Amino acid sequence: MQVMGPHKLDAMTRVLEVEDYDGVIVFVRTKAATEEIADKLKARGYTAAAINGDIPQNLRERTVDSLRDGKVDILVATDVAARGLDVERISLVVNYDIPHDTESYVHRIGRTGRAGRKGEAILFMTPREKYLLRAIEKATRQPVEQMRMPSVEDVNRTRKENFANQIAETIESEDLSFFRELVEQYENEHDVDAAEIAAALAVIAQAGRPFLAEELPELPQRKRDRDRREGSDGPVAAVDVAADPRPACAPTSWPWAIVTAWHRVPSWAR
Repeated sequence: MQVMGPHKLDAMTRVLEVEDYDGVIVFVRTKAATEEIADKLKARGYTAAAINGDIPQNLRERTVDSLRDGKVDILVATDVAARGLDVERISLVVNYDIPHDTESYVHRIGRTGRAGRKGEAILFMTPREKYLLRAIEKATRQPVEQMRMPSVEDVNRTRKENFANQIAETIESEDLSFFRELVEQYENEHDVDAAEIAAALAVIAQAGRPFLAEELPELPQRKRDRDRREGSDGPVAAVDVAADPRPACAPTSWPWAIVTAWHRVPSWAR
């Protein structure tokens, strides 16, 4: 249930990529962080927007309406800006920054699971923030279960499945006649197999972004030692998800695995 600060974005996008969620709210502590995280999510292909106290009220309302209508899937917000927010399609709350008070946590997780719908909350925590987690568990009278992050294999399997599904959906729903003629013409003129042409087109579509996720190098030994002194109970590592789980489980054996926590939203918090 611990994620080092620099790896939070990778941890969150891995969960979003592998799991199937509808609307998502990501809570951060500062106004600047709302804009920063929203921009980084958009750069990874997500429809994200930020709301904070510096954004005019009418623009905040339009942003929330976009979330409600499905034009935006991820809202990055501060606690104050999201106060009283009620959007039924929110199925996941991400506590990107753990709150300093339990009241804010209860309010945050109450933004999901509305109108009897299923909702979940994920909590990121650094080793120094364990005392905040203990306070939350005491206030909610409910343990926050450890969550196993998707492995590199999980992420890559999902990407391959999505790739195949996109091909099938395009073949079924689009008129391919024009591009089919272009491919056939190239194939005949250059004596190149159609599979090679398709592979080249896939590379072009990636626009230089890596298709497969790769594990990041281990943290330096000195950094790992400091993390353990600060209270880390287990390995904490990351996976690169530049192209852009849930059951309680001990960290996996691969080096320095990212772990976080998840929390089913109780009815009293909705």
